[in-house]
Amino acid sequence: MSLSTYYHASATEPFPCAPQLTGSIAADVCVVGGGYTGLSTALHLARHGASIALLEASRIGDGASGRNGGQVHNGFRHTSRWFESRLGADFARQIWSLGIEAREHLDWLIRTYNIDAQYRPGLLHLCHKRSYVDAARAHVDEVMSRHPEAGLRFVDLNEARSLVSSDDYYGGYLDSHSAICMRSIWHWGWRAPRANMALNFTSRVRLRACFERRGAGKSTRRPAP
Repeated sequence: MSLSTYYHASATEPFPCAPQLTGSIAADVCVVGGGYTGLSTALHLARHGASIALLEASRIGDGASGRNGGQVHNGFRHTSRWFESRLGADFARQIWSLGIEAREHLDWLIRTYNIDAQYRPGLLHLCHKRSYVDAARAHVDEVMSRHPEAGLRFVDLNEARSLVSSDDYYGGYLDSHSAICMRSIWHWGWRAPRANMALNFTSRVRLRACFERRGAGKSTRRPAP
């Protein structure tokens, strides 16, 4: 059974491996893992002048970060009403703003580093049962009443079927501020930011490692014996 995903298999260029670490290297910060969290940590620390050693056991984006559906959403699994009922209206607004800022930050990364992410704005949420349509409409009304900037629009039966050329759906809503982002993990992590920053990526590294303190905040990393 092949463990390759559609995103790996359809990439126009192969996912590369960083050089394997064979000795010791010195850096201000060592980041373990070349997924979205590790790459984001490395990138933003490097933007502020830190030298970074990033260790990855396989290839950049080889785990869950490179094997997901690439959907970029503004919101959360729970609704604003759910957050309000438990944490209050002010906190619910802050949570929603956090989701908007995260999407805007992704837009900024793509523009700043000219990332070839095959970015396609807009996500269509469709109802495959007629009984789900009222809930979809209510969701749009609720979100837009609280967050007019959300960009949701209800889609009726005729529009839904025309958008996807199928009679299997009964309505839904279009989220114009969400998107599909196909190959960002590779281009962001491997190519885009490294040219002008002190970023050192290594692959095929065992997670057991020795860290030796040197100087003011410096550490040297080498493979454990």
